[in-house]
Amino acid sequence: METLPVILALVAAGSVLFFLASVRSILSGRNDRLRERVEKLADDTPAATSLLFRPQKGGLARLGDSLAFMRRLEELRKRAKTESSAQVIVAKCLGLAVVGWFAASFTPVSMLAPLVAVLFGMAPVVLLRRKAARRMARFQKQLPDALDLMARALLAGHAFSGSLRMIAEECDPPIGPEFGKVLEEINFGASTEQALANLLQRVDCPDLKFFVVSVNIQRETGGNLTEIVTSIARLIRERYKLFGKVKTLSAEGKLSAIILVCLPFAIGGIIYVLNSGYISLLWQTQLGKLMLAGAGVSMFMGMIWIRRLVSIRV
Repeated sequence: METLPVILALVAAGSVLFFLASVRSILSGRNDRLRERVEKLADDTPAATSLLFRPQKGGLARLGDSLAFMRRLEELRKRAKTESSAQVIVAKCLGLAVVGWFAASFTPVSMLAPLVAVLFGMAPVVLLRRKAARRMARFQKQLPDALDLMARALLAGHAFSGSLRMIAEECDPPIGPEFGKVLEEINFGASTEQALANLLQRVDCPDLKFFVVSVNIQRETGGNLTEIVTSIARLIRERYKLFGKVKTLSAEGKLSAIILVCLPFAIGGIIYVLNSGYISLLWQTQLGKLMLAGAGVSMFMGMIWIRRLVSIRV
């Protein structure tokens, strides 16, 4: 019982850390977006360095920029278009991990506390990945229509920058604002190649690489850009159709994976209802706790393996 105040204090500290990180992300979202735009323009447009100030970063931000994990997290944050900085996301992960560890310590399966802490700590990153994946999926779905709009604008006599402006004004997020950023960078003095390269860094879309490479080659060697853009749009649509067929064919495997993951919990719940004394040995004895810990680790590894098997990239 002497350790109870310490445990409660650590749980409270983790909760406060998570709360402060959430408040920090809400209050500083606008300032972070402004700082990112100024830094981007100052880094990519040499002609604008005399007009724009370069914000100074704190010691924690400079330390975060030097870590590969923090850089990847920052890229993921930009793709997800979230207002929380990478440092705030890490603070949320640590706070939830502490809460999960000590919350599991009060349960019969206290030996699974490290696994619960890892799951709780990974939750913000998993949610961020899902948000980024949904946003990139919307971008990929909008890309063929945006390229068709660009082809029609080029066919009507507009310049390449004019076709980018039409996409930025006519298309819905996320593709409209992203192409709008490309146009802003070009207007501030960046080269078209650099602006398109920055777009590839912000957006994780394999089909976009075809477009960027084709535009760069056309600008160096010449050619009919309208025909190139139209062909790319048609290719992306055919690839999207193939992806839909593969998704349909792999639906059975995904359903089997869901059943295999849920089956042990369902059977355990049924046995507990029918004969609670029989299954309670798993968390009342040392051997049972070891078996539960091994089963939890095995299920976690199995979930990752099944996910890799049913995820087919086209």
